[in-house]
Amino acid sequence: MIWFYNRAMKTASGELTQWRSPGAPDESMVYHPDGVDPADYEDFVVVRTMPGPLELRSPDALADGEWDGETALMVFGDTASFGQVVYFHEDEEAALAQADALTTMPSYYLTLEAVSAADVSGGVLRRVLVDGIVRNDSWSTLTRGATGGTIFLDPDTAGAFTQSAPSGGEYLQVLGWGLRQKVLRWRPLPAWVTTST
Repeated sequence: MIWFYNRAMKTASGELTQWRSPGAPDESMVYHPDGVDPADYEDFVVVRTMPGPLELRSPDALADGEWDGETALMVFGDTASFGQVVYFHEDEEAALAQADALTTMPSYYLTLEAVSAADVSGGVLRRVLVDGIVRNDSWSTLTRGATGGTIFLDPDTAGAFTQSAPSGGEYLQVLGWGLRQKVLRWRPLPAWVTTST
């Protein structure tokens, strides 16, 4: 698993723009065990490259499939589609998250690319959103509402989120909130609670 944080933005034309802050680490500064070429290793980590506050585009400027924010590249253990919610599995792979058990959560990532069975078997890196905004026109029912449009990890469907707070002994994790009918602000909280039965 290669875990690579950076600041990126995708436009409707498919252009992917990435930034590194001055003096930020690059791959030559990654820790390689015993100095061995990282290609010989399945696991190594690239440290976060964009310190400081995140300044995002206006949600009104996003077209379908566009996003802006801090991202990571991850190996997946499950197939996934754009906009699905994943967590970091004990096998050091991204897997579809669900709030029905602590073994399938918490989630900190939203898929930004489709992940095929060939990607899974080949260990191909795919991009996920860590912190930012994203538009998906299939999210036509997102609301801001009286509760601020809070988005929760879904206890019923793997890889999904919901705007109905889990209850009845399920786990509640806040993942972000709706900004527009088709745009969400992805910023998962690193905590969760067990709801009362």
